[in-house]
Amino acid sequence: LLAWQKNTVSAVNFLLLGAVVLGIAALVLQAGTMQNLSQTAKDALHHWRYEKTEILPEGDLTKPVPAAGGTDAILSVTSDKTDTLYLRGYVGDTYENGTWSALDAENAANEKDLFYWLHENGFYPQSQFALSAAQTAEYKTETIQISNLSTCSLYRYEPFSVLSTNAGTSKNLLLPSVVETSGWNGEREYSYVVIADASTILPQILDALQQGEPSSSYLQMESAYRDFVDSYALAVPQEFTDELGALLEETKQDLNFSGELSKEQAQLCALSFLETCFGGDTSLPLDSTAKGTTYQYATVAALALRYYGIPARYVEGFTVKTAENENVSVTDENAEAWVEVYQDGVGWLPLALTPGLESLAPEQTESGIKPVGTGEGEGSGPRVTEGQEPEQQDAEPDNSEDNTPDGGQRSGLLAKPAFWILLIAGILLLFVLFILIRHHIILKNRQKTFDDPDNSESISSLFSDAAKLLSALGFDRNGGSMLTLYGPISGRFGEETANAFRAMVFLNEQALFSSKAPDDPEREAMQNFHETVLNLLKTNTKYFKKLRLKWLNCLY
Repeated sequence: LLAWQKNTVSAVNFLLLGAVVLGIAALVLQAGTMQNLSQTAKDALHHWRYEKTEILPEGDLTKPVPAAGGTDAILSVTSDKTDTLYLRGYVGDTYENGTWSALDAENAANEKDLFYWLHENGFYPQSQFALSAAQTAEYKTETIQISNLSTCSLYRYEPFSVLSTNAGTSKNLLLPSVVETSGWNGEREYSYVVIADASTILPQILDALQQGEPSSSYLQMESAYRDFVDSYALAVPQEFTDELGALLEETKQDLNFSGELSKEQAQLCALSFLETCFGGDTSLPLDSTAKGTTYQYATVAALALRYYGIPARYVEGFTVKTAENENVSVTDENAEAWVEVYQDGVGWLPLALTPGLESLAPEQTESGIKPVGTGEGEGSGPRVTEGQEPEQQDAEPDNSEDNTPDGGQRSGLLAKPAFWILLIAGILLLFVLFILIRHHIILKNRQKTFDDPDNSESISSLFSDAAKLLSALGFDRNGGSMLTLYGPISGRFGEETANAFRAMVFLNEQALFSSKAPDDPEREAMQNFHETVLNLLKTNTKYFKKLRLKWLNCLY
């Protein structure tokens, strides 16, 4: 009873300490952070495992996007052909409250039968473009080698035209979008074989599709997958329609369209809407965190396309122009977001390559690309240069203090030493509480067996536990009879202890197998023997081993 009270008091003390720590945290940390502490810790772990520098927001547009302007290489890309590559990394399938998220695994799992059938027949969403090319056109391939020097290594940066035989881990994924790597720190070296000059052969593929050249099995699989895409890639959040729904409908009316739109009508509506949004002073989503950046444009464009009936999704990655057999150093000037549209028969394509929608892609300027109709924008997001250096503008030097953390890092909780101290203290506190509570529960349940009113049950439980204590002292019968321990016990602790041990072995056998129940004095004798063995363990074991036996093994 005293031991139980002692453990309970210790647990209460630690709980009180935890309340004090949480109270201090509420005072030290920014307002509202206690509700987001779990997510913040998760983000910190992600950063520690995968990111040397923070280049892409990975769908989280609730905070100011990372600043561009660094000159350090973050990717090294080599190709045996001259080409423009769209290296897709993070993929956003659903949008809510300023954040793009990958397709929910549970929703995808509901279609596991569909994906099993597709995979069994060689249809992989990540390499659908290459599969359509194999059905309809002659093509050449190119080999791409990628070294990820500092950006997030959780995701592979993968071209949309990758061959299925070289798609690596993405080949067998259930989810059709984001390609996550394996390993504690992800992957930083990989290569691909892709369709070369995909934009040139795309018209041939589309012509062949219109003429019905692909096999009926391919068309059947593509149709089934397209239905799945439509089930989520046309979803528009209420917050978007609340903010821009009037303008979206006004655009349709100005073009004299109504009801369900044809593909061509939807494309015209999207073009007109985006020109209006980014060509004037329209208040848009993400103005406070990503105004004038490709992240804002890709978000608004993807949701507008969905609103008008065109499946679209948000993608982050790197646009890189390669030269034959030359290494290209990719900086954060090459980082951007873009829209991918599902092209019937072909799969997911970057907006700039989608027939009929090329004009929706951000405009190319001498200093990079910018959203349709915009100026340089007010945000700090990147302007992608596709392999060319941006021209330096003649301007007065800015002598104002630079408050941007080095390397484009976000400031906030992660920069506060108090956060890390409290986080570590909180984790240690939870660990200690877990050990105390676990120890108390195990000993409480064990004591119930010792106090069983049935003398036979009580004696057998006491002896079984005494045997564990003897094993911790180094007496192991190695699968033989307990009586084989008589000699070792006698040699180490004396004949009196050994004789008591032998008597308890016989008493335990009586409790287990005899129809005659042991009496109370025999029960008391077993209790005394158990107490003797426990005292021997405590007095003949080194300090750190005793800590392990008590708190981890819970022997006493």
